[in-house]
Amino acid sequence: MQILIKNKLCSSVTACSLLVVLLTSCQPMQKARLASRPAKQPKFISGIYMTGHMRTGATANAVDHQFVAPPPALRQLEIPSAVVKAEPVAVPALPVVAAKISAKNARQHKATEAKPVEVVAVVEAPPAPALITEEKTPAEQTDLITEFGACTKYADMIGIKPDAIGNTGLYKFIDRWYGTDYRLGGEDEDGIDCSGFARRLYSEVYRMELTRTAMDQYKNSDKRSKHTDEAEEGDLVFFRQRGKRITHVGVYLANGYFIHSSTSQGVVISNLSEEYWHKHYVGIGKMEKMDTAMTAVSAAAEIPTAH
Repeated sequence: MQILIKNKLCSSVTACSLLVVLLTSCQPMQKARLASRPAKQPKFISGIYMTGHMRTGATANAVDHQFVAPPPALRQLEIPSAVVKAEPVAVPALPVVAAKISAKNARQHKATEAKPVEVVAVVEAPPAPALITEEKTPAEQTDLITEFGACTKYADMIGIKPDAIGNTGLYKFIDRWYGTDYRLGGEDEDGIDCSGFARRLYSEVYRMELTRTAMDQYKNSDKRSKHTDEAEEGDLVFFRQRGKRITHVGVYLANGYFIHSSTSQGVVISNLSEEYWHKHYVGIGKMEKMDTAMTAVSAAAEIPTAH
């Protein structure tokens, strides 16, 4: 058994030795073959050195199709800076060029003629006209200032905000008549009584004509009430100072305040909470303003003065 193992080891060593000898003998031959080859020269394309991996790459293609710069004479040309405005030109109808179609799909395609191209001319829009602002005359400006001043003054007097006043004409009228003397039977600025003042106010502010006396105005009211919390701007306020007849009238404003022509102070603003007026208070009378007016009058109409 040992003899067989030794024989196998000897044969293996002999085979390895032969392989080494063969490889050693081949090296000089390989070197000699390589030495006999001519040396590779570097490859240049249009003056650019190309390495091995670029022989079929994009660089070689780019060199073959490289951009050729224009001659210096062309580079020195300058484009005029003036802009030429082109006029719109009608474009004639052009035939459609049939596309190249494979024989397989030729049956599915038909050549058609192109529709004419519609050229739309671009027209510049004219400049927008300047906004025309309505200028007010000096008289109109004075009226606006008067209305604003009157609203501010009387709003503070009766305890409301100026922007809460909707009927500015009412307070403009009050401002014009405020302080006018009392005169029994009077209807003008020289002197006016309570029913005459109420009638004048309704005529100019609400375009309504009331009857002449306080008693008749009470009787002709569309609705009467004793509750002051139902009073609204413009309602008539009635008082009984003696006997059973209505003897005094005013026009309600807000927060218990009313405007009237007092025998002692003339046209003035008073409050229903004051002791005298609270004692003689009868109630309020509502008129259907602008809807069921007894007679419509012009804004500029003046009630004739009694003589």
